[in-house]
Amino acid sequence: MSYNRQKCKSMKKTEVKLTKEQKKLKAKLEYGDIGNLCRVLEVSRMTFWKTLNGRRKSPYIWDAIRRLTEQRDAKRARNITHLTP
Repeated sequence: MSYNRQKCKSMKKTEVKLTKEQKKLKAKLEYGDIGNLCRVLEVSRMTFWKTLNGRRKSPYIWDAIRRLTEQRDAKRARNITHLTP
């Protein structure tokens, strides 16, 4: 019985304050990004969502989101410059 109490005490929810940059990155995610990143990083969707909502501290997930959005923005900028005469 005491083991269960200790286990419950150690599993307290932790809140992580999201930075302004992290909030912007969260807003830039598009449909399908979460599934793709979960597959590539080999993490569960729950881990991903907990990170996005500030309940888990996972810097590698934020790095992956940053890289994805930077690559997408660069590709869009390149496409726009090719379209303009």
